[in-house]
Amino acid sequence: MALGSDTYLLLHKMLEAAETQEDLEIARKSFQAVVDENRGSQSRDDRFDVAWSMSCLAGIYVRLKQITLAEQAYLAAIRLFDENDMAVHSAWLSVALAKLYVELGRAQEAHIHMKAYVAFETREWGEGSDHALCAQEELVHFEKTGEFIQAIDHRWCAACGVDDYGVGFDLDEEDLK
Repeated sequence: MALGSDTYLLLHKMLEAAETQEDLEIARKSFQAVVDENRGSQSRDDRFDVAWSMSCLAGIYVRLKQITLAEQAYLAAIRLFDENDMAVHSAWLSVALAKLYVELGRAQEAHIHMKAYVAFETREWGEGSDHALCAQEELVHFEKTGEFIQAIDHRWCAACGVDDYGVGFDLDEEDLK
C-alpha cells in the first residue's frame, strides 16, 4: 500500500532528527519495513516507496559507516527508480553514489556514475535541455578536476575554460585584488 504524504514527512523528519546510532537503527528499521511491505508490488506508487526507502537506507548506512550496504542500497534505488521511469531520481542518486566513491578513493567508479547522471538527465529532460547540458558540464568539470560542482555556479573555471565574467585566465592573484 502506497505511503501517504504524512508518512513521508514523518519518516523524513525521523531521518533528519536521527543523531545517535540507536536513532539511526530505528530509522533503518522503519525504512526497511516499507521496503519489505512493498517489495514485489506492481503498483507504481509502491515501487516508488521501495526505491525512495532504499535511497534513504543508503544514507543511513553511510552514517552508520556500513559502506557495502550503503553502496548496495544506492545501486538498488537507482535501478528501481530507473525501472519506474523516474530517471531524475536515478540521476541525483548517481551523483550521491559518485561522491561516496570519491570519499572512498574509487574515482573510476565515481566517473562511471557521473556518466550515468548525464544519461539519466538526458533521458528525463531530452538532449539539449538545460538539465542535460548542466549534467554534461558537471561531468566535464569532474573529469578535469575530480571535484563536484553545480553547473549553475560554474561561472569562472580555468580548468574548464569557463569565463562568464570575461576577466581572462592569465591574471594572477595580484591582478584580482
